[in-house]
Amino acid sequence: MKRLLFLIIFGITLFSTVQAQTYSEKANMYDTHQYRSGYNDPYDPTLAGVASFFIPGLGQMICDESSRGLAFLGGYVGCFALTCYGFAEMYTSIWENMDSGSFFTLKGGEKMAIGTAGMLGISLWSIIDAVHVAKVNNMYFQDHNKRTGSINLEIAPYTESILMCNQSITPVGLTLRASF
Repeated sequence: MKRLLFLIIFGITLFSTVQAQTYSEKANMYDTHQYRSGYNDPYDPTLAGVASFFIPGLGQMICDESSRGLAFLGGYVGCFALTCYGFAEMYTSIWENMDSGSFFTLKGGEKMAIGTAGMLGISLWSIIDAVHVAKVNNMYFQDHNKRTGSINLEIAPYTESILMCNQSITPVGLTLRASF
């Protein structure tokens, strides 16, 4: 039974085709300086940047670039681990040298500094990249919708107070918005 299930899953993955482009292919096609926000953009560049500010890589994950986001998150966690290791090494070095009075043989400071600089660099890079990814993905989305000729229809309720003959009348209806 397990072999049959494995063969079915293997066959589905082998013969299924995905028509999506990778981010690196999209980034070569679009210049983010020409980005204009659209009505139906699926990704918000500001939200992606703020999310990556709090958790590096989260903005990329929000923009459907999970592997890219996990790489940023992994790099940040690795630098954080190096910082913690350097701090622990320095802390034990201070306690060992406390009796001798010699603080010139402290260890771990370089590792802590490198880890902290790496965390700061990856965090800033992640914010900038998340905004860039959101803009490129939106530009691809806008271009793809223009080529397919899609029509988006939106129906919304309508109410507005009108003053007629010194009486306030509130007509109720529906509005239709079409975008091409």
